[in-house]
Amino acid sequence: MDKIENGIKELKIIKIKDLLKKDLKIPEYQRPYKWTLKNINQLIDDILNFKDKSAYRLGTIVIHNNKDSLDIVDGQQRITTLILIFKAILRDTTLQAKFKELIQKDFKLPNLKYKNSISIKNIQQNFQELNKRTKQIEFDKHIVYFLLERCEVVSIELDNITESFQFFDSQNARGKDLAPHDLLKAYHLREMQNISEYEKKKLVQEWENLDDENKLSKLFSNYLYKIRNWSRAKSARYFTKNDVNIFKGISINNNTKELYPFAMLYQMANVFIEEYNSHSSRKVDFNTLTYPSCFVR
Repeated sequence: MDKIENGIKELKIIKIKDLLKKDLKIPEYQRPYKWTLKNINQLIDDILNFKDKSAYRLGTIVIHNNKDSLDIVDGQQRITTLILIFKAILRDTTLQAKFKELIQKDFKLPNLKYKNSISIKNIQQNFQELNKRTKQIEFDKHIVYFLLERCEVVSIELDNITESFQFFDSQNARGKDLAPHDLLKAYHLREMQNISEYEKKKLVQEWENLDDENKLSKLFSNYLYKIRNWSRAKSARYFTKNDVNIFKGISINNNTKELYPFAMLYQMANVFIEEYNSHSSRKVDFNTLTYPSCFVR
């Protein structure tokens, strides 16, 4: 266990068999499972290519220890695919018998729930492909042993959701394959501390529907980013992860004194609206004011 700056985090290198024993959950704010046949075949090919190594690292998993559950903040794609591999093995009685020494009776997979139609479609498609590949002669007992005992991940558990997202942002900002607008979505979701899970789920669904049609990527890279930079006589050739900060806006929950003058206006409005809505008079007149949320995150 290591102590990492800005909070207590549990950092361990764990085997895949120990990762799959955890009571993992996919939180509402997560994006859909989007791995394609190309992604899963690449994972299988990597496992086959490195099967004689003493260990093989499958990356970093970020988990939010949310009291009653372990929420996956980063690593959903790999974890889901690993579960699908073992479900394909367990589905076939011949393979079960073949690997029974490795997959004991107490072997248990996380019961992850998927509601997004994109996730369900990709899971069904990938599972069919994995059914074929696990039945191939090359996928033998040695491969299963290697996958369970020698394949590993860096597992990072955090108690604070804000720290979880911050770590997620920093990991992806250092070169992992995640679009800038995906990082922006995660950043804004963590600021939505006072809205219900239903509202978060609805927002994520709307965001993903746009993203699936590639509208968000075009909106940010071809329009918003270029218009903003050109209006300041700056270059705007490519919108990258390093440019996400310009769309983070201001936070009405900022308790520091270091606010830009223009931000003070929104901070004051927020305080006024909160006091107005919480005043005892609202129990009589039932009036409420809403904050112009389109101007802030």
